[in-house]
Amino acid sequence: MKSKQRKNNQSVLLLVILLLLFVSLPEQRSVGYDHRSILINQKRELLLVGHIHYPRSTPDMWPQLFQSTKEAGINTIDTYVFWNEHESVRGQYDFNGNRDLRHFIQLAQEHGLYVVLRIGPYVCAEYNYGGFPVWLREIEGIDMRNYNQQFMTEMQKFVEYVVDLTRDLMHSQGGPIILLQIENEYGNVQRDYSHGQEYIEWAVDMALNTTKEQWLVCQQFGTVSQVLDTCNGFYCDNWIESRPYKHQPAMHVEHWTGWFMHWGELRPQRPAEDIAFSVARFIQKGGTYTGYYMWHGGTNFGRTSGGPGITTSYDYDAPLDEYGSKNEPKYSHLKQLHKILLAYKDVILYGHIQKYQVQNHVQAVSYGSRLLFLSNDGLEDVHVAFQDKFYLIPRWSVLLINQRTKKILFDTASVNAPTTKRFYAPIASVKSALEFKEPFGFNGIQSKLPLEQIQVTRDTTDYLWYITNLTSSEVQIDYEGDYVTVYVDGILQLQGTQVSTLVTKGKQLQIRSQTMGLINFGSHFERYTRGLKSVRTGNSAVENWLMQSGLRGEHVQVMCLRRGMAEQEHI
Repeated sequence: MKSKQRKNNQSVLLLVILLLLFVSLPEQRSVGYDHRSILINQKRELLLVGHIHYPRSTPDMWPQLFQSTKEAGINTIDTYVFWNEHESVRGQYDFNGNRDLRHFIQLAQEHGLYVVLRIGPYVCAEYNYGGFPVWLREIEGIDMRNYNQQFMTEMQKFVEYVVDLTRDLMHSQGGPIILLQIENEYGNVQRDYSHGQEYIEWAVDMALNTTKEQWLVCQQFGTVSQVLDTCNGFYCDNWIESRPYKHQPAMHVEHWTGWFMHWGELRPQRPAEDIAFSVARFIQKGGTYTGYYMWHGGTNFGRTSGGPGITTSYDYDAPLDEYGSKNEPKYSHLKQLHKILLAYKDVILYGHIQKYQVQNHVQAVSYGSRLLFLSNDGLEDVHVAFQDKFYLIPRWSVLLINQRTKKILFDTASVNAPTTKRFYAPIASVKSALEFKEPFGFNGIQSKLPLEQIQVTRDTTDYLWYITNLTSSEVQIDYEGDYVTVYVDGILQLQGTQVSTLVTKGKQLQIRSQTMGLINFGSHFERYTRGLKSVRTGNSAVENWLMQSGLRGEHVQVMCLRRGMAEQEHI
């Protein structure tokens, strides 16, 4: 009897020891994927992602942005990393103020949000020079975004720097970063490069060698298989069936909530109903990752707008407007959709999927016989009978239905939310404009022929003066830039995006070239030029030029001064 009791005690002790060992083992933190979704700690996850770019808001705004985002059911923040913000001078890094990437990521984690870090380092993003620092174009022999050693060396340095800076914030280390992106939409321009495939393969290999965390690419169209391939666009539901790698989850990384704006254009808008339709259709067809680009657009501060002519406002008609306020009804409509999706998350991720073609334009998809998506992608309302129930499905809409009770949980075409109305008023009246007599001929660069603008200014200003003496009454001007203003002896003669022939009796020609944000989309950025190409009299080039960067108003920073101070000190 004692022997049996002793054995029982030993068994209990062994069980306690094993339990203690199990409890003391560190949590196995990992990010992976299967054909259905991203796996976080080996569990499938439905990721509702909001894009917020840290340089387009202020650190004081970040907590409230994250709070409003979390309240809407978003569980992940996505941001680009902006190379030109962090290394505007080669070899000198800046992560202060609204460039404080670590603080941004840590705040996201404090609000219970995952982070997707898209390092690029090309970002497009309607940002000046696509996020590239302008000094790259000065490197001899560089061919940006091609299999070119000069470019790849600089790109690798920056990617490694960012990964090292954030390594302890990766999910495997207890941080919120679950995914990283290398390059950006390269498939859209790869055909323009002589060694594009070699470059993108190198970029992916380089990224994987930098860290073994989970990487992705977007818009790569199946040309690399070692990382996740994803979709960008207003709609990505049809891409699900055509995507090249069916063993990967369907991920809509950039779901465009609106659009950017150029100066002089009306504010682009996308209805809340259409965004909800696109999200619901994507989930209906098997997607488990949707990223709202943008969730909060923010502001292009200073001279960071891409170009030419993109506005300082990057509002994007996003669910959170430029100032971080709720853009209704878009914010609440999507919040209601997210509530349903998250309530049925387990069946979306694990339930058996059954598809039905009900009639032309009408599809039904059942998840685990619990959640039914009933969609109409036609342009007419339809009545349908499905599983002993009649439904009216509005045109271009999706119904989410509790399959057991037949109750309609959500209708993408039915908006039940307040509408935001905003009124803008000036904070102060301006009775007269500030005027400056522009001095010519100081701190200039002399050259036989006019020099390319970015080469001279290094993009420290939008303006470059070209000044020369006239020896003929008629000249032909060859200009390539965003806006040009032509003076003779200080008197305005011509202005516009293009000028050609000038007839004058004056003595000095003064041409002011202006950039309105550098190119942010396309290929071969190193070939992008601005400014005065030549001035000719007949067949002869006009020579002996003085080039002067900037305007006096920029030097005194009149845009940053209070009105009274400006009048007192500078007029």
